[in-house]
Parts: sequence; structure tokens; C-alpha cells
Amino acid sequence: MFGCSLKCKSFFFENTRRKHGSLAVNECLTLIIETYVLRTAKRKEERRQREREQGYFESGEKRRDKQRERTKTCKEKKTKNNRRNRQEEEKENGD
Repeated sequence: MFGCSLKCKSFFFENTRRKHGSLAVNECLTLIIETYVLRTAKRKEERRQREREQGYFESGEKRRDKQRERTKTCKEKKTKNNRRNRQEEEKENGD
């Protein structure tokens, strides 16, 4: 059961409806949802700010560069393996 700390200071599903009527419950839920959304947005912004300060935002480009480098090396390895396999097959077929 959720505790309503915003308006009625009680458990809002059953108790609030009995004390204040369903309108107060709806207001209460709306306020809780609004504060939750604001709080999560604030946390998200704080996290982004920390990331900016620590230089993680530039790391997006660094990450893409690393990925390109990995892809490039993988392709090179694949090409070498294919070339070696072809040479081995040619040797086997030639013998």
C-alpha cells in the first residue's frame, strides 16, 4: 500500500476515499505522479550533468570510433582467414 505524503497523510486507496471522498484521491494520485515524474526527470538531468562533467558525452564519438576499429579489424581477420582457407583448399585440391 502506498503512503500519501503529499495531501492527506494517510493510505490513499481506502482510507483517503473514506476521509475525503474520491476527488481527493484523484488529486492525491495526480500529485504523486507529478512529483514522481519531476523527481525522475531531475535525477536523469543530474546524471547527464555528472556524465558531462566526467566527459562521457564525448565518449559517444569515442565509442563509435572504437566500434569502427573493431569492425575493421574483424573484417581484416575474416579476410585473412578466408584467404588462408582458400589457399589450403587450393593446396589440397592441387595435391
